[in-house]
Amino acid sequence: IEVLGSAATILAVGLALAEYSAWKSRLTATSDHDLARRVAVVSHQYKAVCLRGCKVTRHLVIRMRHEVGRGGVASSTLDEIRKDLDALQKASSELRAVALECKVLWGDEVWEWFQKAIVLCDRYCFCLDGFLRWSRTELSESYRDDIADRTIENFDDLTVWV
Repeated sequence: IEVLGSAATILAVGLALAEYSAWKSRLTATSDHDLARRVAVVSHQYKAVCLRGCKVTRHLVIRMRHEVGRGGVASSTLDEIRKDLDALQKASSELRAVALECKVLWGDEVWEWFQKAIVLCDRYCFCLDGFLRWSRTELSESYRDDIADRTIENFDDLTVWV
């Protein structure tokens, strides 16, 4: 009877471990699915913001090349550019957070893919910030020229890179 009791205990422990393993697998699958869903949502939002950022950046760089706004830019225009810059920075932060989660769960390869996407947003941010600084009329002409040169160079590098 003792042998049967021991065998039953071993069998019960084995079944419990098997059930725990199955439960853990289901939990991991659910976690992966939730993360994949978040990646899809954040990536979709990021894409929309980056497309807008690309259009705005292209327009502003053209203005800088032709010195449109050198004498000043309407505050309402600057407010819109600041909103676009804030939206780009927020989208980049959200994508970075999800990318870090993916790196932890899925490995470095995924992280590298995200980094390529994030670079675009960072460059658009650099250009928008450059325009905002360039449009400040209280800065010296030489400093504003330097800002314009760096911003335009960054944009030109971006268009070759993309």
